[in-house]
Amino acid sequence: MNGVENITARILEEAETAALSVKEEGERQVEDILDTYRSRADYLLAAARDAAAKEEKASVLRAQSGASMARRRILLEAKSGAVSDCYEAAGEHFRSLPAGEYRSFLFSLLYHALKQKEENDAYLRRTYGEGEVPPCDAYTVVLSEEDRVRVGASFLSDFASEYADRLPAATLQKLCLSQKPEKTDGGLILRCGEIESNCTLPVLLRRERERGEARVSALLFSDAKE
Repeated sequence: MNGVENITARILEEAETAALSVKEEGERQVEDILDTYRSRADYLLAAARDAAAKEEKASVLRAQSGASMARRRILLEAKSGAVSDCYEAAGEHFRSLPAGEYRSFLFSLLYHALKQKEENDAYLRRTYGEGEVPPCDAYTVVLSEEDRVRVGASFLSDFASEYADRLPAATLQKLCLSQKPEKTDGGLILRCGEIESNCTLPVLLRRERERGEARVSALLFSDAKE
């Protein structure tokens, strides 16, 4: 083998050695890359499982919370309904009173409405002077058609006689019954000029409920546990 052949053989041998080295290095690098991605895949899979477990737990908690909220809502609606029934029953109680008792009930409403008007006028006089009290030529009592029949034509004259010692004579003399009945669903309305005192049962019960609903609810459900 001459010098050229020797050089060529050596070049081929070195090339084969280099190629083998490159191949081995490439395989090693590929394996390293695979290991890296296997580790990352394992990490991502573990993270996904952890996230899924957390979401599952959160879903259970949300479901439990939703069920608890639904339960509370149903209980609150039931309690509110029971309280409403109590106030409805109270209204029905007053509407179904015997004629004489119902008449006395209206007397009481009218007396307190007139007394309140008297006290308000006195406050205005003390605070702003006599000229600030709106004039009132008549105290007009408004009843429903049914109640006008029920209490009788002597309703106001009987009231004036019964409360003569508790209200000023001038006030009692200004009482008159409205010729136009209104649907009141029980109770009465007192008008003095543009000022109106609504003493109908629906309004009275609504005001009472605003003040006393919590107390009524506590009485109804004192032993109840949510």
